[in-house]
Amino acid sequence: MSEPIRILHAGLTDNLGGVESFVMNIYRKIDRSKVQFDFLVEHSKRLPFEEEIEALGGRIYHEYYFMRSRNEESAVTVKDFFDRHPEFAGVHLHANGLNTLFRVLMEAKRHHIPIRVLHSHNNGYMYHYNIKQKLYERYVKTVMGKYVTDYFACSKEAGEWMFGNNKPFSVIQNAIDLEKFAYNEETRNRIRAELGIEDNQKLIGFAGSFNYQKDPLSLIDIFKEVYQKDASYRLVMLGKGKLFDAVQEKIGEYGFKEAVHCVGSKSNVHEYMQAMDLFLLPSRFEGFGIVLLEAQAAGMPCVTSKDVVSKSADITGNVQFVSKELAPTAWADAVLKTEIKRYDAKALLQNSDYNIDKLVKKMEDFYEELLDG
Repeated sequence: MSEPIRILHAGLTDNLGGVESFVMNIYRKIDRSKVQFDFLVEHSKRLPFEEEIEALGGRIYHEYYFMRSRNEESAVTVKDFFDRHPEFAGVHLHANGLNTLFRVLMEAKRHHIPIRVLHSHNNGYMYHYNIKQKLYERYVKTVMGKYVTDYFACSKEAGEWMFGNNKPFSVIQNAIDLEKFAYNEETRNRIRAELGIEDNQKLIGFAGSFNYQKDPLSLIDIFKEVYQKDASYRLVMLGKGKLFDAVQEKIGEYGFKEAVHCVGSKSNVHEYMQAMDLFLLPSRFEGFGIVLLEAQAAGMPCVTSKDVVSKSADITGNVQFVSKELAPTAWADAVLKTEIKRYDAKALLQNSDYNIDKLVKKMEDFYEELLDG
């Protein structure tokens, strides 16, 4: 039997976020006798699923250095990397913004790698770009057509934000494994017991990076308003990031150490979602918000940011949108008015494009057709 084609994925981080979940959802189900994934990662970072990736036959290269660290003694240039690894049929770059990581696609073109995908996963900046970064972004936008063969985006808004209106792109739905998130009473009871959540308490959930984009500090302010009106509510927050300590400080300041559980980054987010009653995502911007899809797949009502999160993220009709311009009290009122009731998400999502089985077939065909062509 012939060897599978190898696709190098770049842009994943050590944080278990939407991009990492998206890639792994595909990787677990794709026909690895035909298509195999490998990963180029920052030299000092470790992916959340490294052991699983290696068990599935993937290779992880901790060899990427940003421009700012190119003078380190152990630094390896992207050119050196591709010189040593001529086996790749394609490079798939996952991007939340245009930065020096784009060099991976530039060098892939110079090494005659036929598939070069730029995949937009966001519709806003995760942090404030300085002048140097903005100039580099502008440069990339002027030359990307020379190096990119295919433009992907998690939503229409994310594609227009990164590529503009003159680059045709394909929207690739952030599909998930519906069976994995299907509601399970036994799992719900186990996780709630671990957290110390009583049967009569309602658990609000959050999962994502503790960063400017996700705005976890405002989530604590919203919960404060909820708790003052109904002390039966509790909050569990999954993830890590630069604002983790600031969130902890605010929790202590409000005296919520017993009511709010910050459990860090978890590989079993799907199990924690069984324990939640409502999902709250007050993001400042989102490409799509795969975590909202996961929460809906678990049969939960969701509250998120209006005119920030794409309306296409409301797959089941159970997502409520609230303006970021409104005060925490308005968000709290939306939470308190939401009926805490589970629904059958599988029936709503089974035949949609958000079913991972459909997406896997689509991606297999994409990789193979490009090479055949």
